[in-house]
Amino acid sequence: MSLNGDTPFTEDEKSQMASFFEWAVVQSDKWDPSNVSSLSNAEEFDSTTLEAYCQKYLPGMGGWLANKMTGGLLGVNASEVNALFIIDYFRSGSNI
Repeated sequence: MSLNGDTPFTEDEKSQMASFFEWAVVQSDKWDPSNVSSLSNAEEFDSTTLEAYCQKYLPGMGGWLANKMTGGLLGVNASEVNALFIIDYFRSGSNI
């Protein structure tokens, strides 16, 4: 994995990143803050940091990817925001 830009990403890593961003777009399209049931697992997203969620579903690079994204977009670590926050953030800005 290219953590410092010296080594290109493998095809698998590129696929994992694309899957993550596709997931984020799909979730943000579904999310309606005025209707919590619009997202079937909103409670899980609300109780899990983005970093933990990504580490669980993208083993090996999830935490790194989440931290790069939140650091660039929000100036914080992914351990400081929950997954639902980032879904709402994308929804508010018309996705990624």
